[in-house]
Amino acid sequence: MTDRAPTNIDISPSATAGGVTEAQPGGPVTSKSWEALPDLLDTIHCETYSFFTASYAAPWALSFSGQGEVFSYELREGSAIIEIAGAEFVLEVGDLCLIPHGKPHKLYSGADSKGAAIGHAICRVDVQRANPLLKLLPFALIFRAEDGALVSWMRTMAGFIEDLRNSTDPGDQAILRRMTEAAIIRAIQEYFQSEHAKDRTFGRAALFRITPVLRAIHRAPEKKWSVASLAREAGMSRTVFATTFAETMGETPAQYLLGVRMAVAQDLLRSSPMSLSDVAWRVGYANEGAFGRAFKRYFGISPINFRASEVVSDFGPET
Repeated sequence: MTDRAPTNIDISPSATAGGVTEAQPGGPVTSKSWEALPDLLDTIHCETYSFFTASYAAPWALSFSGQGEVFSYELREGSAIIEIAGAEFVLEVGDLCLIPHGKPHKLYSGADSKGAAIGHAICRVDVQRANPLLKLLPFALIFRAEDGALVSWMRTMAGFIEDLRNSTDPGDQAILRRMTEAAIIRAIQEYFQSEHAKDRTFGRAALFRITPVLRAIHRAPEKKWSVASLAREAGMSRTVFATTFAETMGETPAQYLLGVRMAVAQDLLRSSPMSLSDVAWRVGYANEGAFGRAFKRYFGISPINFRASEVVSDFGPET
């Protein structure tokens, strides 16, 4: 059965609140859990992105999936059905849909549909850095047209993106990337501000036991963190903390810390004029040599070559 407000997605009941429809399983969330949200939102970084608008004549069907990709759809004309995690629901004109996990999904015409025009946006995010935030999100977020403030904001942002996406002016690609990140963050922020998100349940309640650790790492990646010092941030013993962290995040605290440091280093190399020694210090390395070796082991490219490639990518060659 297809419904505008779906009865379920995946294995748990869904709900609609504040114009947002979502669903995903889990355990209780307390107000303290949200203290790390600003830091987690700051982990959204678009590595690549694409935009296009297409019209489809019925009958039509599309399938998408992509690890580390965020998919966004704006229905501009007609109607469409989206299917994800075994559930179907209707998109109508003005509705926005965000698929934050890259989970396989389908878009297709309904039995009475005459066609549709859809604005597509696909952004590949830095999964390592955004992983904690992605764990908090359902498989799909639907923002209904009647939720006027958000939809109006998104349409304004989409207009700016349309103006810039084919530009060859120096710096416009960097602006476009930041605007894309801002749009994704705004949609996620809207979801988390809904009463349903604050009351909902999550599959990994243990994640919220380590949010103080995630916040501490993201705010000060340069500190000489140890398992013992991170365990103190979480208020756990070393053994319990190490086990809880690994089971929840799928990696050790040291691996996670390294990933955050490398992601911060990427951002600094990409967007700041800081020297390599200053970047090294900012992410916890005593000297440029140690930082360079760690960066190359992690990414397969030296910091110098990475910075050079990003300058060309973002701003284009000078003429």
